[in-house]
Amino acid sequence: MDYVTGKSTDWDTAKKDLQDVVNNHTYPFTDGDENDTVYDDPAALSESDQKRLDFYVKSLIDSVKSQVGSTSKLTITDGSLEFAKRYTQEYQNSNYVFRKYNAIKSASSIMGLDEYAVTGYDIAANRQVTSRSISIINGYIYNSYEFGTTKMSEIAKAAFDLVTQELANPTDYNNIINNNGYFSVAVTTQDDKFYVCLLTINPANVPSHFNTNEVVKPTQDELATAVQKSQADSDQANKDIESAQSTFDQAQAENQKLGQEISDLQKKISDGQSSVASLQKQLTDTAKLQSQIKETKDSLPAKQAALQAANEKVQTTQSKLNECKTALAAAQKEAANTQSNLDKVKADASSAQQKLQTAQKAYDEAKKKQEKLTSSVASLTKKLAYEKKQLAHAKAVLALAQSKNATTKKKSTKKSTKKATTKKTTKKTTKKKVAKKVKKAKKVVVASSKFTSLKGSKKAFVGKWKKAKSVSGYQVRYSTASSMKKAKTKSTKATKLKVSGLKSKKKYYVQLRSYRKLSNKTYYSAWTKAKTVKTR
Repeated sequence: MDYVTGKSTDWDTAKKDLQDVVNNHTYPFTDGDENDTVYDDPAALSESDQKRLDFYVKSLIDSVKSQVGSTSKLTITDGSLEFAKRYTQEYQNSNYVFRKYNAIKSASSIMGLDEYAVTGYDIAANRQVTSRSISIINGYIYNSYEFGTTKMSEIAKAAFDLVTQELANPTDYNNIINNNGYFSVAVTTQDDKFYVCLLTINPANVPSHFNTNEVVKPTQDELATAVQKSQADSDQANKDIESAQSTFDQAQAENQKLGQEISDLQKKISDGQSSVASLQKQLTDTAKLQSQIKETKDSLPAKQAALQAANEKVQTTQSKLNECKTALAAAQKEAANTQSNLDKVKADASSAQQKLQTAQKAYDEAKKKQEKLTSSVASLTKKLAYEKKQLAHAKAVLALAQSKNATTKKKSTKKSTKKATTKKTTKKTTKKKVAKKVKKAKKVVVASSKFTSLKGSKKAFVGKWKKAKSVSGYQVRYSTASSMKKAKTKSTKATKLKVSGLKSKKKYYVQLRSYRKLSNKTYYSAWTKAKTVKTR
């Protein structure tokens, strides 16, 4: 890691050199490498990967120390690795907002360290989120995640970013490069992030039980041996798994066979229990039957005596029954005579009813004729009064004409003729007026109604209205034109009508009227004012 190239004579140039390193750095644990371990939980690193991450971070820091001529030393020890484990556990089990500081405090307390002797530098990186859900409990919002995997190469990149981030800060640079101490790297998770934390421990006042034994990076031969041993252990484990799987499959087959045998035995036991229960029930029923037979034998003499007494009562009852039959025959004969008399009375009543109806009908016809004659007499009386008035007028005209001299007789005659014509015309006009009044008197007035509700539905509408007095039914007409052109009419005797088969989302104009049937004629009220309704 070429942090200082010889040209970095000031801080700004050194930071530029650092940025060039970031852009051109080659990371370990290359994506796709067999050593690029994949983790479901980044906080659950294996011991070997934990050490490899620590040595990688140490190599980055040592390269910078050598370039700037720093003689201080950061050492990986068994105690610092143990502290990283404790820190990770306390961090993952914490619910505090400031988890890092609380985890340092708790881990320090467990290991007997001064919490102020420990410094933590961390950086966050995103985890692969596959799904997320939000829930609200007691007013608090909680996020739940489901994650994909995280590769060791991603964790190493985050560790590199952490080192370059802290070295770009003058204060953190001085603490890391120019101070002696123990250090380790911890990986934790929170929500959709994972954190890489560089933990440094000041060696001053470290308790005696703190293990300061330095952990040395293994050689290539040691790594190869460890890999071979790991591979051999893996192969042996696979063989053990295959053997265990074979044993398990055999045990499972035997278990299934035993299960079937147990099932068959249970069925036989169940059938046997059913048979035993049936036999027990038969024995119980037999015992009950024997007990009943004994009771019947014991009570037989008493029942025979009771039977004899009952026979005597039957004979007595039979005698009384014969007497009742005789009395019943006499009563039936008397009832037949009574029924005959009743039928005769009914026939007489029916005849009287018919006569009464005939008389009532004749009375009603006579009353109608009387009303008609009364009306005719009143009309004739009125007409006679009018004729008398006209006759008096004619006599007056005649007297006036007779008083004129003979030379004007012809003219007078013409005037008389004109008067007679006027009189005839007046009579005709009077007859027309009387006929018109009679016709007007016969006009039938039909009570009207109006809509109380008019609602649209899917390709239809429903109308409701108040019941009108003394009507035979109602008519509803509807049209898409306000002029009611091409209107269609529906009739009903109810006070509600649904009109279907219409156009969807169309405005209709709707009217209502009543009708009444009298003497084979139908009379209508006027149409109501059109109301509008829109279908769905």
